[in-house]
Amino acid sequence: MNLIESKNCLTAGIEKMRKEKTILYATFFLFCYLLSTTAALSAQNPRGENSREDALNFIEIANNALAPVYGPLAEQIVSRYDLAEKKGIGIDLGSGPGHLIIELCRRTRWMRWTNADINPHFFPFFLEQAQKAGFSHRVKAVRADAQALPFASNYADIIVSRGSLQFWKDKKGAFAEICRVLKPGGAAFIGRGFPDDLPVELARQVRARQKGGPEYDPGQTAADLRKIMQALQIENFRVWTPEPPGSEGIKYGIWVEFYKPATLRLSSNFEQRIFEMDTIVITGILPRDPIAEPRTEPVGLELASSVVTQAEIGRQGAKTLIEAVEYVPGAWIESRGRKVKQFFSIRGQRYPYPDYALDGAWQREFLELPYFFFAEDVQRIEVMRSSAALLTGLSGLAGVVNIIPRQFRQRETAIQFEYGSFNTYRLRLAHGGTARNVSYAFSLGTPRTDGPEGRHAEEGITHFRTSARWTPNKKWSVTAHILHLDGQRQLAQAQLPAAERFRESLEKFDPVRATLVSVKAMYSSGDKASTEFIINLANRDHTFISETVSPHQSTSERDYEWGANLTQSVALTPTNVLRVGGLYNHWVAPNGKRFYVGRRTDLETYSAVVVDEQRFGPLCVDAGLRWARTYINEYGAFNIDGSPKGFKQVAPVTDQWEPSVFTTNLGSSYSLSDNLSLHFNLSGGNIKPRAGELDIDLNEPRVEKRTKLDFGFQLKKAGLGYFSLAGFLLKQKNAIVLSGQTEKVGERLIELYLNRDQEQLGVEIDGRIVQLAGNLQLFGNFLALRSSAEANHVMVRNRELPRFITSGGVYTSRAKLDFNLLWKYVSSYESTRFAGGTPPLPQPLGSYHNLNLTAGWTFGVRPVNRVYLEMKNLANSKFSTVVGYPDYGRRFTIGVLSVYK
Repeated sequence: MNLIESKNCLTAGIEKMRKEKTILYATFFLFCYLLSTTAALSAQNPRGENSREDALNFIEIANNALAPVYGPLAEQIVSRYDLAEKKGIGIDLGSGPGHLIIELCRRTRWMRWTNADINPHFFPFFLEQAQKAGFSHRVKAVRADAQALPFASNYADIIVSRGSLQFWKDKKGAFAEICRVLKPGGAAFIGRGFPDDLPVELARQVRARQKGGPEYDPGQTAADLRKIMQALQIENFRVWTPEPPGSEGIKYGIWVEFYKPATLRLSSNFEQRIFEMDTIVITGILPRDPIAEPRTEPVGLELASSVVTQAEIGRQGAKTLIEAVEYVPGAWIESRGRKVKQFFSIRGQRYPYPDYALDGAWQREFLELPYFFFAEDVQRIEVMRSSAALLTGLSGLAGVVNIIPRQFRQRETAIQFEYGSFNTYRLRLAHGGTARNVSYAFSLGTPRTDGPEGRHAEEGITHFRTSARWTPNKKWSVTAHILHLDGQRQLAQAQLPAAERFRESLEKFDPVRATLVSVKAMYSSGDKASTEFIINLANRDHTFISETVSPHQSTSERDYEWGANLTQSVALTPTNVLRVGGLYNHWVAPNGKRFYVGRRTDLETYSAVVVDEQRFGPLCVDAGLRWARTYINEYGAFNIDGSPKGFKQVAPVTDQWEPSVFTTNLGSSYSLSDNLSLHFNLSGGNIKPRAGELDIDLNEPRVEKRTKLDFGFQLKKAGLGYFSLAGFLLKQKNAIVLSGQTEKVGERLIELYLNRDQEQLGVEIDGRIVQLAGNLQLFGNFLALRSSAEANHVMVRNRELPRFITSGGVYTSRAKLDFNLLWKYVSSYESTRFAGGTPPLPQPLGSYHNLNLTAGWTFGVRPVNRVYLEMKNLANSKFSTVVGYPDYGRRFTIGVLSVYK
């Protein structure tokens, strides 16, 4: 056998292995190997305290075993200290999930309460529950160590604590801190166990659920507390152990109560200390932890990361995923009536548009779904606004939107009904809760609208979602999501100055149908290592119908995909974390997609990534590399020579590897102080054209080379908010952009692209005041963009992008009333897309202000009810984001939401 024959045999062997999916088997064995690695590390590095798992475990205990305790305890505290109508500040030290604070808020009218806990992983749950109960204007969360409280002296009127006393290593120091923070005459109510008047039978049930409860000596604890009070020269104190009749054999707990005298001398160790406020977690964002969250993006990109929380979604009155990201810094939403109804982009980064992921599961084709995805089903939305999203998605050089579906930590049922302009109505039912070590959720909704009269814009969808999370122990968790959509949507007709064919066409999707499934397994062996494995399936079965011709034409645009994603985090040293990962995705469109119906597509994509993060004191440096490559089983959307008239006869591309695509990243952050940090990130890589795109010569566009620089600073101040200033530079070689030209291929009209060099220079400002005057929050962001594009081999201003995008808002509440005002401005730009004329003439767009308002009144205890009014485009501004598709104008919605717990 000669050398050529040997080479051919080897090639054939490799091809056969590919057909048999050996790479998937290799991924499985790699997964098993990494699990064994993390297990080995677990034996050496047990999980420390204050972890995310610790928080989740105690939330479950508080929701179940301890749930009956908090109401009576709050009743005792409010009655004892006459707090019902008092105006002041209260602190619950070690409040954890904050159940006691919620009950205290229910029984007080004016008191403001702070959850001061050393484990910030409790805060997202606490803030979510406070928002649902209507108390978000009266609470905040502060990371706090009992031995060094981050509050000014003489700050609080009352400090309470149930169940954290036993964890204070320096109890004398903690009580000295409590004395310092209390106002003169302020009261402390500290202890563990049950309130005095908790019914004995109920106390017995709680202890049974706790299998007897904690072991400790109440007598010795009482003696220790008395010694501490005497050592701190606190005379007005009382220590007692509740012993109601019939409570023999039940540990009711132990409590200490004292008042701060007008003058109190503490040891010099506490008198001279300067106390700095720690970061207040207002938005519910978990602290950055690449072990607990393996797909956390590199630290250099923190300036370009945004998180939209469930609380913000509710305040904004957002109904869909697209509406929920409207106020992300630099967000630009183009609304139209075509097959993809709304495009979301950041910083003007388009073609391709940002990727989407469902709880980390990358979705290759998702663009038709965001405007149908219920915003209320979202726990949070993580938006990477910049380049180099290495660990989630594959076209991260355009940004990534990761959707985290909502989970429940306690039983809850919600019923919501809305009615508004254009005969729009919306009915939604949601339920969730926990059962042992499983949390679950499901929702069902039916939004429908006629759209503006004469615009052919009717649409309706049935939306079903279910999720479950199983945590058999501290090491393992498994999360599964199923989302199903089924309905129809008419493609709204365009108006002048759009081309005639867009103004007269009658087209629709009937049905719009999609099912998404993802399963994520997380194995965390300790604070030193974790493994995350995700598998996902998606089936989208849309039928496109053209009613413009007779008989009507109907075409299936079904596509489906499945994939797997593995990410491993390992702390090689206390200051170094290494993350490696791999991804596989198989996408099939049996009859083509969108403009390329009739041409089968079958693609397999493989990717690998490595990210290393090293800390040197206040300096953190990270570096990453991602490789991706696609195998074409069959691809008939391009490979056209000359005239497109023979489109259907052109042989498809089959059995070929596309060139490898690499993305690199180098970043750093430097903490100048606890509040101020500097950030830098440099990334570069290639962007392939989206499947089926053609240039003006009817060839596949060339691969784009993109380089991105981000730099700036971030300032955080506890009790005030945060502010960031970022600059960025984007250079694009052979950028893939729309040419403005179209071509009729078979029965389809397709849009053609071109390659050109582009450059974008921008400044981004983002800020938020988290609490002003007790019940007022403000936010604002601003993007200034200078964009240049190649024209006749000369770089000129790119008029297809706006120069300024800015938004802001006010969230305020008073008692049971809430009022939220939001504003958006996009400066002028031009576009030829959908425009008439030969060639199409650029049309002016943008240069508009949009004002939205939501107002509500919350009342009741069980259920908690909210009646609300929402007004979109309050000023009735006339504007378009795409040629021929103007905004629908001023719109009103009234609704009612009832929540049962």
